[in-house]
Amino acid sequence: MIRLLKQLLKKLRSKPYFYRLIGYGLVSVVVPIILISSISYNITINNMEKQNYQARMNMLGQLQSRVDERLEAARKALYSLVFDADLVRAAQTNSSSLSSQQMMDAQEKLALLNQSIEGSYGVSFYFVDSKAVLFNDRYITMLDQEWISDYPKHGPIGEWHYQTNANFRVVSYTIALPAFSKTPRAYLTVHMNHNAFADILRDIDFIEMGDLYFLDTELQPILSRKQGNIDGSQAEKGLEWIKGNERQYDIWKDKPSNLTALYIQSDKTGYYTALLIPLNAQAGFIAEIIWVTILISLLAIVTGGVIIYINSRKLYAPIYQWLKAENYAQEGQIDNKDEWSWLRARWQLLKEDLQINEPVLRRSFLSALLAGYYSESEKDLPDLLKRHKIPHDQKCVAFIIDAGDYLLYKSFKVEDEALVHAAMSNIFEDLIRHYHLEGDSFRRSEVNQTIFILYYPRDLSDAQAEQVTKQITQALIMSIKTYLKFRATLGLGRLRHSVFELRDSYLEAIEALQYRIIREDEQILDINDVIKVKDRFEYPFDTSKKIVKELRSANQSEVESSFNEFVEIIRLKTYSDQTYRQIFLMLYDAMIQGLNYFSYEAVNELLNKNGYEKILKAQSFTEIEQWFKQEWIISCFLLIERENESKGTQIIESAKQYIAMTLDQDHSLNLVAEQVNLNPSYFSRLFRKETGQNFLQYVASIKIDEAKKQLEQTDDPIYNIAEKVGYTEQTFRRVFKSQTGMSPNEYRKSLRS
Repeated sequence: MIRLLKQLLKKLRSKPYFYRLIGYGLVSVVVPIILISSISYNITINNMEKQNYQARMNMLGQLQSRVDERLEAARKALYSLVFDADLVRAAQTNSSSLSSQQMMDAQEKLALLNQSIEGSYGVSFYFVDSKAVLFNDRYITMLDQEWISDYPKHGPIGEWHYQTNANFRVVSYTIALPAFSKTPRAYLTVHMNHNAFADILRDIDFIEMGDLYFLDTELQPILSRKQGNIDGSQAEKGLEWIKGNERQYDIWKDKPSNLTALYIQSDKTGYYTALLIPLNAQAGFIAEIIWVTILISLLAIVTGGVIIYINSRKLYAPIYQWLKAENYAQEGQIDNKDEWSWLRARWQLLKEDLQINEPVLRRSFLSALLAGYYSESEKDLPDLLKRHKIPHDQKCVAFIIDAGDYLLYKSFKVEDEALVHAAMSNIFEDLIRHYHLEGDSFRRSEVNQTIFILYYPRDLSDAQAEQVTKQITQALIMSIKTYLKFRATLGLGRLRHSVFELRDSYLEAIEALQYRIIREDEQILDINDVIKVKDRFEYPFDTSKKIVKELRSANQSEVESSFNEFVEIIRLKTYSDQTYRQIFLMLYDAMIQGLNYFSYEAVNELLNKNGYEKILKAQSFTEIEQWFKQEWIISCFLLIERENESKGTQIIESAKQYIAMTLDQDHSLNLVAEQVNLNPSYFSRLFRKETGQNFLQYVASIKIDEAKKQLEQTDDPIYNIAEKVGYTEQTFRRVFKSQTGMSPNEYRKSLRS
């Protein structure tokens, strides 16, 4: 079979790859199926034989137990007469001296014993002196012919003894009387008919092709049950084997004689129960198993062949397209072409490309690892780390360098971003070579950052590793400043004891780097330092509301003062980069909302200032602060001033309507300016510009005109009229006289004279 497989494989190598797929697939399916089928067949047959053997031995054991029970019952019944007075007296007396009554009494006891024993042939009482025998149904002397031909003798004392004759076949058990006497005077014997065991053998109904035997100690058949499938020579060989076997039970198989022999020997009587079966008795059943096994194997092979064919087509389809795209000549065009060799050559080229691109693949894997791509498949990590030659059993630490806005230093151009990161990586590699360490570095172009990883031997203590990390990071930052001529910021995570925890160190490095917005002077931000004090987030709502209120009132000086207060409040906190930016964004949104009463075009103009981007991209806290002061607040007030100028008439009319509707109230400049959401001084200037009149003069003239009407049309006292126009009586008299040149009373009299 091995030779056939070798020849088949040799032929397959000369075929196109599609046929190889099918051929190798069939070989990989057929061979295992044949092996498994053979093993399964052998296991099934062996288990079946073991179970049959066990069942047959159990059956023989049950038969032997039932035979032993019947013989034991007879033996116990016989011993019940050992101390019977009549029999003891008869044993001590010569049979010729016994009276007729004594003889009748003894025979009656024997008859009763015979009736009580199932399958009994008879019970005899042998007189030693007279050599006469008293049976349960007759009395025989040694001179009688019947003694010789028709009746069994007593046997060895205390043993079961098989006796056979033309007239009887019995199993006898003998005891001597009187008991405990060294000189027996009589022998009491029970004779069991061999047919007494026939019903036991008939109870076995599953032996269809074998012969069952009940044998004495000399292997003489006492009784048998034959099915006619074992001939004399086979039975003779089987019994001969049992005779030569000293074990209490055993099984024997003999292929030449086509015989299986089983037996079990009683430990009480020494008798045997044996079963002889033709060896080919299970041939029909075994043939069925063989055919079923062959059928299942063929079905599995056919099914496997179909699946292999379908899968081979699927597997070969992309290869075929590849060959077609490469203009590879198919079979039938150029016979000397070998698809397999071509594919192997291409595979070799692919392996070489993988070796060339190994650093790129390693960096891509590390980038995915830090991004959490493998967090759900930790079982695969050891193999992946090994594949990319990453020391997974060492300590490690991650840190990030943010190059910041390196263009400000005029050493590089916009297109030099990759060059900057390559230069930092080269410096890092020089440093780790100096310390005889391993490391990795790769770039995150989307955030203008470079990630660095250091690996330390496991036997290096944590304190030593942290000290070396500090030295390397300090040297790296210093080298960037010295050679690359720009200022960078480094975020450092904690040391980890396995590469499986590298992502945690990387996330800590990101978190540490966020604190650069407030720690502007520190170039190395260690996570162990920055999180020692971490305040709970608290937004200064009161100050924010004050800024918005003053903004709506167009009070620029108060807005600037409140903003400085806002900055000082949050500067004293220890927040992360993200939290600081969030606070400034919240203030930015609040100021936008405070100006939403302006036109859509005006608010959209403010939004075009790109405040969100300015805040999110700022490199430091100070940069955000300066943007608010120097750009944003100024832009807001320029818009407010322009919008208020365009809406000046409308605002002043609103103020006039308010004054007219509330003449009975005080109308100070501050109060009315607040009603129209303007700063008092700005409102005053706007009012003069729109009306050409001083605000206070306008208010006084409106009130005095209303007072004149009241004086002309009513007789109300002066103090009532003063209250109706929002003055005290004394103030009303003074203002009225300054406006008209006369007192209120004089004015009323002049109207009525």
